[in-house]
Amino acid sequence: MLKMMAADNDDGYNLSPGFILETVEAARKFITRDKKGAFTHQAVAKFLGWPPPRVQHALAQLGAIEREDLSREAVKKLHSQREAVALHAGVQERKKRVVVSFGNGVEPKMLSPTIIKLWTAIFGLSEIPL
Repeated sequence: MLKMMAADNDDGYNLSPGFILETVEAARKFITRDKKGAFTHQAVAKFLGWPPPRVQHALAQLGAIEREDLSREAVKKLHSQREAVALHAGVQERKKRVVVSFGNGVEPKMLSPTIIKLWTAIFGLSEIPL
């Protein structure tokens, strides 16, 4: 039934990110139930008859949702998987940055992971003091 739903909607419609997430999540649950927890994005893609990148992106988004890094509702409001992939990439990039306050009324700055590595290497610190 799940395979038929995925195939029918794939042929006739531009799949919404919400539909993709729900379908991949259901397929993952089905596969892990039968395989005792072992699955890959290729196995889910083969099961659904979908392109592996579509499933890989959806599984990555589901992981971020489960970690509470990404909002399921935000993804469902988007119009295409491309938008969902861009949102997820933006969340990942934002999460890599650290807010550092310089004190004395200076506005906090966003630092990239590269700057953080340089700072810790120069000053021999395990972390940047906030």
